Amino acid sequence: MSKTCPKCGNEFCGVLKCRNCGSTDIEVDHYDQDYRCRRCRQYVSKFDVWKCPKCGCDCTFVSNSETRRGCFITTACCEYHGMDDHCPMMETMRDFRDRYMVGDRSSDLKQYYSLAPQIIDKIAERKAEEEYNTIYGELKRAVSEIEDGNDQEAYALYKGMIDRLVKKYL
Repeated sequence: MSKTCPKCGNEFCGVLKCRNCGSTDIEVDHYDQDYRCRRCRQYVSKFDVWKCPKCGCDCTFVSNSETRRGCFITTACCEYHGMDDHCPMMETMRDFRDRYMVGDRSSDLKQYYSLAPQIIDKIAERKAEEEYNTIYGELKRAVSEIEDGNDQEAYALYKGMIDRLVKKYL
């Protein structure tokens, strides 16, 4: 898969490297179509490190075609903060999506699936990863509302966050 180094502009085919143990022995987990390190069995994401052969910098990439369907922004934020794919925040947000984002709100979910990967791409392009600190705070508030049974408030918080990110990055 071809990559372009954000530092030197070199286009190259890289090898995905496990952030946990450094192994390049990565397999596709056919159950959820995600990557998993064969050595330590940790999930490896598209946010993990690729080494540029020209300048030697560690590059991080995400593109629309490489991101699996799901909680794109929550996943990006949790991974930025070194959290596991099955951490409580991820599990809470997945459950919320599967339970609450149906029926009348399913069109919002479809719109999210089209916008979120673009937002993540723009954050990466602008090297604005510190945005994930702000997102993390917003997600914590939404998760707190979900845990308190306030799904409507959690939805409003999350939708407000997405609207803010769309205005800022798209």
